[in-house]
Amino acid sequence: MNQKDNLIARFKDLSRRAYYQDTILNTFFLSLSEINLFYSLCSSSELKEHIFNQSYFIVIGPTDNSERKVILFSYRQLTEKEIAEFRNNFFGCLYFQPINIKFSDNLTHRDF
Repeated sequence: MNQKDNLIARFKDLSRRAYYQDTILNTFFLSLSEINLFYSLCSSSELKEHIFNQSYFIVIGPTDNSERKVILFSYRQLTEKEIAEFRNNFFGCLYFQPINIKFSDNLTHRDF
């Protein structure tokens, strides 16, 4: 199996488990191409209803314009309050500060 087949199997597995276990599950962070792959698996009627493989889904990121996002799979439709709660609890920001500035280097985006 190649990476694309593994990702498709992962989508199907998460949606099936969310439906049968009555729970909410999420993917790891996905790139734009991976999200497009997921949308290509959905028919146009499923996209209108936000249903994939019997479970509801929503694509969510830290902000609406985020490039990398996760897909939530749920056995039922999520309310706006639940989506906002997930967004506030799941996405966070870490602040790094050196203990002794004398011995520290500048951090770049590659260090994060």
